[in-house]
Amino acid sequence: MLEERFGSLERQMVTITKILLETREEVAGQQSHRRIIADSSATSNARDPTRSQSHGDSSRGMELCELINMHREVVAKGRATRANIILDATLDIPMDIYNVRVCLVIDHTERLFGSKRTFGELHLPIAVKWPKDFTRFL
Repeated sequence: MLEERFGSLERQMVTITKILLETREEVAGQQSHRRIIADSSATSNARDPTRSQSHGDSSRGMELCELINMHREVVAKGRATRANIILDATLDIPMDIYNVRVCLVIDHTERLFGSKRTFGELHLPIAVKWPKDFTRFL
């Protein structure tokens, strides 16, 4: 019974996280659109707002994902692009890395990958590097 409640709470948390992230993106898109309109009306040769807006929207193609630690516990949630994998050759063992835009921290004490800093020290939203093998898309 306790496991069922926990599973239900976890599903509700995922749903709330999705809604929160989508709302943030909508607000950011509206602010970006307002800025584009203000810029184009302030200059004599107006730019194409559709072109400017598409370049200003960095969230295109990004999907919700969870960052997990070595114990397979979710430590943060955010967005990443599945196709955008970086091979980090600066590490002792080269590995595939995602640039993840973190929007929700679950474990503030968890260390960032390859750093002594923790998630609790971040000001959200922020982009972090996280190993592909420890990133789970929702």
